[in-house]
This record gives sequence, C-alpha cells and structure tokens, in this order.
Amino acid sequence: AEGRTVRTFSSNDKQREEDARLRIPTYWPRPDKVLPKTKGFHRFQWDLHLQPISYELVDPEYPIAAVPGATAPVATSPWVMPGDYTVTLSVNGRKFTETLTVKMDPRVAISPAALNRQYQLSYSLWASRLALLNEQDALATLSAELEFFKKKAGERPVAAEIAELQKRLGALAGSGPRRPDAPLSFAVIGKLTTLFDALQSVDAPPTPIVESAVAPVIKEAKDALIVWSEIQNSLPTLRKAIAASGLGELKLTARRIRPGVIDEDEAKETYTIP
Repeated sequence: AEGRTVRTFSSNDKQREEDARLRIPTYWPRPDKVLPKTKGFHRFQWDLHLQPISYELVDPEYPIAAVPGATAPVATSPWVMPGDYTVTLSVNGRKFTETLTVKMDPRVAISPAALNRQYQLSYSLWASRLALLNEQDALATLSAELEFFKKKAGERPVAAEIAELQKRLGALAGSGPRRPDAPLSFAVIGKLTTLFDALQSVDAPPTPIVESAVAPVIKEAKDALIVWSEIQNSLPTLRKAIAASGLGELKLTARRIRPGVIDEDEAKETYTIP
C-alpha cells in the first residue's frame, strides 16, 4: 500500500533461541537471518511477505517438505501484492533508498481481480489473528488469577462474581479439547489460521466455500475482542470485591482494547498488477 511500511528488518533484531516448545528436531529449522553490522557487501533477502507475527505471540510451524538447517517456518503473514516498493536502508543517521518491482510469476494463471481478492481476505484474517494474539497473554493471566482466587474464596459472596467471569472467559475459549496445563486462548484464532492457510497455500482464486466462511469468522473475532474489552472494563469492580473479601490483590489491570484494530481500509484497497 502506498506510503505504508509493509516489512521492517533491523540489525538489533534478535535471533530466536532454541525453543523447548519446538516439536521437530533442532537440525531442521533455518536460523533467523539478522542484518549484519559489519562493513562490506552483504546479501539479505526479503521473502515478499508482510510483517510476520512475532514468535513471542505464536509458535512457529514447519512444513513437511524440509531441508536440514534450511527449513523456513510456515508464513504467518500474506504475500505482498505485485507492484513497486521502496527499500530504505538507515545507517548511522543516513538513509539510502532504492525501488524494486515485485512481478507475478508468469507461470501462474490467476487474474488480477482474483489475486486482489485473495489478498483482501488474507489481510483481514492476518490482522484479526494478530489483534487477538496481542491479547492472548492477558487472557491466560486473568484465567489463572481467577482460578487462584476462586479456590481461596470458598463460600464467600465474591466467589459467584469470579465464577461468572470465568464463564465468560470460557465462552471465548470455546468448548474444544484442551490440555489440562494449556493456558486459556481465544477459540476463534484456530479458525482464522485455518482459513488464512487455505487462502495463502495456493495460487488460485478463493473457493466459494472459503470466501463465504471468512466474513463470519472475522465477525466472530471482532465480537471476541468486544467481549474481552467488556471483561477488562469490569476488572476494577472485581478487584475491589476481591480485596474487600481479604483474598489479596487481582494483579491484572484493565487496558484499553480497540476492537477496531482490523484495518479494513487497507484490506479493501485495489492493487494493480504491473
């Protein structure tokens, strides 16, 4: 999109450390590439995707088609649209710019309109997923705190207030199977991810089934953020009730949540293939 930054890299980026959550042998993943600070010529590649979702928010997934030491994680952000992009290198207070053109692979038979529609849907799903993932830790933290105070409350009146809030959190997490030790998470994130992968895994127009499924899931994501915002706004009252009952302090503080973080204007822009 004109005037918008679609991807950033920095020499201050940190390489991802070995993760205990990794579900494949450590010799498969490709090490993260960080911009070097040393003098001389350096080769650095952009994978032509928008900014990926941080590893701090989501565990990386890896494809079956793997190469030892060179397997990139499955993309969590959409492919960029064909067009002209400006690359800016900032170093020691100076800026250098170059223009590059992203062109469609001529072997791929997809119309500009279909490609644009694929991007629109993918962008909305990506932005929705990112918005929810940014609230994931707070959701899990609140869930754990409520469980702690519920056990302490016993038969006190505040126990009913805690149980009611737990019920609302449970509705956000859904009724699907969950490991006993797994933190609470937004159920709709799985739906967003499934549809995103279905759109981005093929160079073809969105199928009618996938396209018709996107709008309801986006609405479900927005509704989840609205409910989560309401829950956050109720925390000061619950905190006072917990403290008045002599149970201690509810540590999670209310934050301002913006249910409209999904940038629909960006997703609806029309892109023209050069």
